[in-house]
Amino acid sequence: MRFTRLLWIVVSFFVLSASLNVPDGSADAGAEENTAKPAPPFQTDESALLKELREGFDWRLRVLGFGIVQQPRNSDLNPDNVLQINRYQAELDIRPDLGLKFRKVELSVKPRFDFDWKRWEDGVRSGESDYDYDIYVNEWLARYMLTEELFASYGRENLQWGPSYLISPSNPFNKDNGRNNPMIEVPGLDYARMVWIPSPKFSASFIANTDEGQMDFLRGFEKTYAFKFDYTGHKKYFSVIPSYRESDEFRIGFFGGWAASDALLLHIEGSASDSEDGSVLVGGSYTLRLGPTLTLEYYYNGAGCTDSIRNCFPPFNDSSFDDVLIRKNYILVQAFDTRIRNVFNVILRWIGDLDDGSSRSVGIVEYELNNHAKLFAVGDYFSGGPDTEFGSLLEYSLFVGAEYNF
Repeated sequence: MRFTRLLWIVVSFFVLSASLNVPDGSADAGAEENTAKPAPPFQTDESALLKELREGFDWRLRVLGFGIVQQPRNSDLNPDNVLQINRYQAELDIRPDLGLKFRKVELSVKPRFDFDWKRWEDGVRSGESDYDYDIYVNEWLARYMLTEELFASYGRENLQWGPSYLISPSNPFNKDNGRNNPMIEVPGLDYARMVWIPSPKFSASFIANTDEGQMDFLRGFEKTYAFKFDYTGHKKYFSVIPSYRESDEFRIGFFGGWAASDALLLHIEGSASDSEDGSVLVGGSYTLRLGPTLTLEYYYNGAGCTDSIRNCFPPFNDSSFDDVLIRKNYILVQAFDTRIRNVFNVILRWIGDLDDGSSRSVGIVEYELNNHAKLFAVGDYFSGGPDTEFGSLLEYSLFVGAEYNF
């Protein structure tokens, strides 16, 4: 009932704003419109239409080849590798991005072709290997410009927002921002959206998550509806995201940032709901004169589990890897620098679980060979006992490969 009232209020707000969106001196504007020269007739020439379509078409093709070496851990969550985590993997991903802008319509599609080989050295599948492939569409979008300020769209998207590096607690659809390995795409979900942009400082959106798309939710998918109100001012920004899930959960997310100086940026992000304690992330980034940027974040997850890792999951508790992080208290320390000697990009990240003492160390290195090709490596080291969060699945992982852009 609360969500129905909220929906009615915001829809009425959109309609009223659109009806009042008339420039000052509307009578004079109407008089000018009556005396203006008639618009030229619609161009029906086939060559002109084809030229317009050709100029509005855009494409990009990325080809990634990479290998993975990782060591599964024998733990309370994965005794004798019952989760069948492979030791070795080789993969080739072909990722075309196609787009078309034609007058008031914008279309895009991102089909994906993945081919992989895996080998197991632990548990019941030890000594086995397998080949597989997958063809799917990770993202697609159809958007229409109703007015210069109002846009409507439907499609499969990876909707990300917020300033946080560790996790996105304000996002009611997917908290995983994919920043621990930027080479792996975050799966797209299906959304219907309406976006209103009355000025450069303000915008408002209605978002309906209608299908799980490429995401596989362990808890099962539930349709979710949200409004997003954004403000961007001088050296500051703030957003509020009220949302409603069909399980009758009302939630409010928020995030904001402030440029305290040219070098220091502060940010906050979080959420609160009816059924669980709130979560909040506070952090800041400082850019040194020599170039590197240092980041520190603290994340409090009120719904987190402090029991032994095995007892955090059903049937003992309600934690899920859908939550990305399942404990209450975390800290992130990060250093990154881009264009080192004009070719290197480096990110070093440490994530600490303050409840059970486990941690995850991440190193991401990119070497740009030229404008089209680069080499990359992503290394993870997990510390902690077999009954901890970060020490329960893997000991280490090394992801090495190359990318070429056409």
